[in-house]
Amino acid sequence: MKKILVPIDFSAASDWGFNYTYRLAQQFEAELHVLHLYRPPYVESTMPPAMIQQIINDKERDLLRHMKSNAQAPLNFASEHHLNRVEMHYQLESGANSDIADIANKINADIIVMGTHGAGNSLEKVWGTNTAKVIRDAKCPVLAVPVGAEFRNVKDIAYASDYDNNDLNNIMQLVFFAKAINAKVHCIHVNNILDSRDELKEAGFKSKFEEMFKDLQLSFSVHSSTSVEEGLETFIRVNHMHMLSMLTHKRTVWDRMFGEKSMTREMAMRIKVPILAFHN
Repeated sequence: MKKILVPIDFSAASDWGFNYTYRLAQQFEAELHVLHLYRPPYVESTMPPAMIQQIINDKERDLLRHMKSNAQAPLNFASEHHLNRVEMHYQLESGANSDIADIANKINADIIVMGTHGAGNSLEKVWGTNTAKVIRDAKCPVLAVPVGAEFRNVKDIAYASDYDNNDLNNIMQLVFFAKAINAKVHCIHVNNILDSRDELKEAGFKSKFEEMFKDLQLSFSVHSSTSVEEGLETFIRVNHMHMLSMLTHKRTVWDRMFGEKSMTREMAMRIKVPILAFHN
């Protein structure tokens, strides 16, 4: 992981996400790209072009000053404790012409990290409408970090497996992430007791899993519950997981949990752990 994108909007959730991301960038020795999407200043169409450009330049200069000011806390901490400083890049873009997922793609970001509110009564209130959109649209992994989640506490990561063909490849990506922060990956599949259990598919996946990862710090388990969502929440709480990771694409557990018609989108609030979304 060489390049991390973190969008900021100067909110408390954004500040928390930035500080978490800085620690992550230190662990990976990665470049940190700090992005702010701003609303273009109001200008009269009758203004001379030079005046309009000056207004825009003044706006961007002021925002850049604020961005650098927000970044001082982790920079000062790194200096005081003789920790490696992260290579920083600041980027301002008009929100009318750009979105986070597109910018991440343009700069070849390896991951997007976004601070989240961790409170509310819908996915959009928990993560913000923009965050939910990024998770759906981004081509690279997205890490949603709720306020209060401390980077040093991430020691155990749950990976929600749907026995998808891409799961094993995504677990390998997750292992790279986990090794950098010295965390263990726990692969968990939840059987809904209302559905028939495919023991042959389960045995085949487990066999491949154990063969591929026998020398790594991973575990595999199966849990039965009244719903996939409740089973994941129980596993995370009982086993004290610090992060939940999942593969996101159509007709998977992700859509059942967080799709437009889902009745269980509040799970993200209840577990209050960072959620790492991988895309196939």
